[in-house]
Amino acid sequence: AVVVIIFGSFLIKDMLAANREAVLQVAVLNSEATAPEPVFQSELESFYAIDPDKQVITIDSSYRIDIEAADQMTVASSQKIIAMVQVKELDIMIAPADIMDYYASNDFFTDLSAILSTELIARLADQNLLYYAKTSEGKEIPIAIDLSGSEKFKDSGLYSSTTPYLAVPVSAPHQDNIIKLLSFLQMDESSLI
Repeated sequence: AVVVIIFGSFLIKDMLAANREAVLQVAVLNSEATAPEPVFQSELESFYAIDPDKQVITIDSSYRIDIEAADQMTVASSQKIIAMVQVKELDIMIAPADIMDYYASNDFFTDLSAILSTELIARLADQNLLYYAKTSEGKEIPIAIDLSGSEKFKDSGLYSSTTPYLAVPVSAPHQDNIIKLLSFLQMDESSLI
Protein backbone atom coordinates (compact mmCIF):
# COMPACT_ATOMS: atom_id res chain seq x y z
CA ALA A 1 0.00 0.00 0.00
CA VAL A 2 2.86 2.37 0.81
CA VAL A 3 4.49 1.74 -2.57
CA VAL A 4 1.19 2.41 -4.39
CA ILE A 5 0.77 5.73 -2.57
CA ILE A 6 4.38 6.73 -3.32
CA PHE A 7 4.11 5.90 -7.02
CA GLY A 8 0.69 7.60 -7.16
CA SER A 9 2.14 10.81 -5.75
CA PHE A 10 5.06 10.63 -8.22
CA LEU A 11 2.59 10.12 -11.09
CA ILE A 12 0.47 13.13 -10.13
CA LYS A 13 3.57 15.27 -9.63
CA ASP A 14 4.97 14.15 -12.99
CA MET A 15 1.69 14.83 -14.79
CA LEU A 16 1.54 18.37 -13.41
CA ALA A 17 5.12 19.06 -14.48
CA ALA A 18 4.81 17.27 -17.84
CA ASN A 19 3.84 20.38 -19.75
CA ARG A 20 6.83 22.32 -18.46
CA GLU A 21 10.48 22.06 -19.43
CA ALA A 22 12.64 20.54 -16.70
CA VAL A 23 15.47 22.95 -16.03
CA LEU A 24 16.90 21.02 -13.11
CA GLN A 25 15.86 17.78 -11.39
CA VAL A 26 17.37 17.00 -8.02
CA ALA A 27 16.90 13.84 -5.96
CA VAL A 28 17.55 14.32 -2.26
CA LEU A 29 18.05 11.03 -0.41
CA ASN A 30 17.46 10.42 3.28
CA SER A 31 16.69 14.06 3.92
CA GLU A 32 15.64 15.18 7.36
CA ALA A 33 12.80 17.25 5.84
CA THR A 34 9.95 16.35 3.53
CA ALA A 35 10.64 19.28 1.19
CA PRO A 36 13.01 22.22 0.91
CA GLU A 37 11.98 25.41 2.63
CA PRO A 38 9.66 27.36 0.27
CA VAL A 39 11.95 30.40 0.39
CA PHE A 40 14.89 28.27 -0.76
CA GLN A 41 12.88 26.85 -3.69
CA SER A 42 11.63 30.33 -4.63
CA GLU A 43 15.12 31.84 -4.50
CA LEU A 44 16.49 28.98 -6.61
CA GLU A 45 13.81 29.50 -9.26
CA SER A 46 14.50 33.24 -9.27
CA PHE A 47 18.24 32.62 -9.58
CA TYR A 48 17.66 30.42 -12.63
CA ALA A 49 15.19 33.02 -13.97
CA ILE A 50 12.70 30.36 -14.97
CA ASP A 51 9.25 31.04 -16.34
CA PRO A 52 7.08 29.04 -13.90
CA ASP A 53 4.41 28.55 -16.56
CA LYS A 54 6.88 26.92 -18.95
CA GLN A 55 9.74 25.62 -16.82
CA VAL A 56 10.21 23.72 -13.57
CA ILE A 57 12.94 22.98 -11.04
CA THR A 58 12.18 19.83 -9.08
CA ILE A 59 13.74 19.07 -5.71
CA ASP A 60 12.34 15.71 -4.63
CA SER A 61 13.22 14.75 -1.08
CA SER A 62 10.88 11.78 -0.82
CA TYR A 63 13.63 9.18 -1.33
CA ARG A 64 14.49 6.94 1.60
CA ILE A 65 17.18 4.30 1.27
CA ASP A 66 18.39 1.98 3.99
CA ILE A 67 21.43 0.22 2.57
CA GLU A 68 21.28 -2.35 5.37
CA ALA A 69 17.67 -3.45 4.67
CA ALA A 70 15.63 -3.81 1.52
CA ASP A 71 12.30 -2.54 2.83
CA GLN A 72 9.53 -1.35 0.50
CA MET A 73 10.59 2.29 0.64
CA THR A 74 14.21 1.44 -0.14
CA VAL A 75 13.22 -0.72 -3.12
CA ALA A 76 10.78 1.89 -4.47
CA SER A 77 13.29 4.73 -4.05
CA SER A 78 16.12 2.74 -5.65
CA GLN A 79 13.97 1.74 -8.60
CA LYS A 80 12.83 5.31 -9.21
CA ILE A 81 16.40 6.66 -9.09
CA ILE A 82 17.69 4.01 -11.46
CA ALA A 83 14.79 4.62 -13.84
CA MET A 84 15.38 8.39 -13.80
CA VAL A 85 19.06 7.91 -14.58
CA GLN A 86 18.32 5.45 -17.38
CA VAL A 87 15.88 7.83 -19.08
CA LYS A 88 18.18 10.81 -18.45
CA GLU A 89 15.87 12.72 -16.13
CA LEU A 90 18.06 13.15 -13.06
CA ASP A 91 20.56 16.01 -12.96
CA ILE A 92 21.79 15.96 -9.38
CA MET A 93 21.72 13.64 -6.41
CA ILE A 94 22.21 14.91 -2.87
CA ALA A 95 22.77 12.30 -0.17
CA PRO A 96 24.86 11.30 2.86
CA ALA A 97 28.22 9.57 2.36
CA ASP A 98 26.97 5.99 2.82
CA ILE A 99 24.48 6.44 -0.02
CA MET A 100 27.16 8.00 -2.24
CA ASP A 101 29.37 4.96 -1.62
CA TYR A 102 26.48 2.61 -2.41
CA TYR A 103 25.84 4.16 -5.83
CA ALA A 104 29.48 5.00 -6.63
CA SER A 105 30.43 1.33 -6.59
CA ASN A 106 28.56 0.96 -9.90
CA ASP A 107 30.17 3.94 -11.72
CA PHE A 108 26.90 5.82 -11.22
CA PHE A 109 28.40 9.32 -10.94
CA THR A 110 30.26 11.67 -13.25
CA ASP A 111 33.91 12.46 -12.58
CA LEU A 112 33.52 16.08 -11.46
CA SER A 113 36.92 16.97 -12.92
CA ALA A 114 35.35 16.35 -16.34
CA ILE A 115 32.66 19.02 -15.88
CA LEU A 116 34.16 21.54 -13.45
CA SER A 117 37.12 23.79 -14.13
CA THR A 118 40.57 22.75 -12.96
CA GLU A 119 40.64 25.85 -10.73
CA LEU A 120 37.34 25.00 -9.03
CA ILE A 121 38.37 21.38 -8.49
CA ALA A 122 41.65 22.61 -6.92
CA ARG A 123 39.82 25.04 -4.63
CA LEU A 124 37.30 22.42 -3.55
CA ALA A 125 40.14 19.95 -2.93
CA ASP A 126 42.14 22.53 -0.95
CA GLN A 127 39.12 23.03 1.33
CA ASN A 128 38.53 19.26 1.66
CA LEU A 129 35.11 19.57 0.04
CA LEU A 130 35.51 16.82 -2.55
CA TYR A 131 34.30 13.29 -1.99
CA TYR A 132 36.23 10.60 -3.86
CA ALA A 133 35.32 7.11 -4.99
CA LYS A 134 37.01 4.43 -7.04
CA THR A 135 35.76 3.56 -10.49
CA SER A 136 35.26 -0.03 -11.55
CA GLU A 137 38.80 0.20 -13.00
CA GLY A 138 40.18 1.23 -9.59
CA LYS A 139 40.85 4.88 -10.46
CA GLU A 140 39.98 7.34 -7.67
CA ILE A 141 37.90 10.27 -8.92
CA PRO A 142 36.01 13.17 -7.32
CA ILE A 143 32.32 12.29 -7.48
CA ALA A 144 30.68 14.65 -5.00
CA ILE A 145 30.93 17.96 -3.18
CA ASP A 146 30.43 18.37 0.56
CA LEU A 147 27.60 20.89 1.01
CA SER A 148 27.88 21.24 4.80
CA GLY A 149 29.76 24.54 4.46
CA SER A 150 27.14 26.16 2.24
CA GLU A 151 25.00 28.51 4.31
CA LYS A 152 22.67 28.77 1.34
CA PHE A 153 22.15 25.00 1.30
CA LYS A 154 21.58 25.02 5.07
CA ASP A 155 18.69 27.42 4.36
CA SER A 156 16.99 24.60 2.44
CA GLY A 157 16.32 22.81 5.73
CA LEU A 158 16.92 19.44 4.05
CA TYR A 159 19.71 18.28 6.38
CA SER A 160 20.64 19.48 9.82
CA SER A 161 22.64 16.67 11.44
CA THR A 162 23.96 14.77 8.42
CA THR A 163 26.64 15.89 5.97
CA PRO A 164 25.07 16.16 2.50
CA TYR A 165 27.06 15.55 -0.68
CA LEU A 166 26.12 16.68 -4.18
CA ALA A 167 26.88 14.38 -7.12
CA VAL A 168 26.03 14.32 -10.82
CA PRO A 169 24.76 11.04 -12.31
CA VAL A 170 26.58 9.94 -15.47
CA SER A 171 23.52 10.46 -17.65
CA ALA A 172 22.55 13.89 -16.26
CA PRO A 173 20.86 15.85 -19.06
CA HIS A 174 21.78 19.31 -17.73
CA GLN A 175 25.35 18.89 -16.50
CA ASP A 176 26.05 22.53 -17.27
CA ASN A 177 23.55 23.49 -14.57
CA ILE A 178 25.79 22.14 -11.82
CA ILE A 179 27.97 25.24 -12.24
CA LYS A 180 24.91 27.45 -11.90
CA LEU A 181 23.70 25.51 -8.85
CA LEU A 182 27.13 25.78 -7.23
CA SER A 183 27.00 29.52 -7.86
CA PHE A 184 23.58 29.69 -6.20
CA LEU A 185 24.90 27.67 -3.25
CA GLN A 186 27.87 30.07 -3.12
CA MET A 187 30.33 27.26 -3.75
CA ASP A 188 31.63 28.36 -7.16
CA GLU A 189 35.00 29.85 -8.10
CA SER A 190 34.01 33.41 -7.17
CA SER A 191 32.69 32.38 -3.76
CA LEU A 192 35.41 30.05 -2.52
CA ILE A 193 38.32 31.82 -0.87
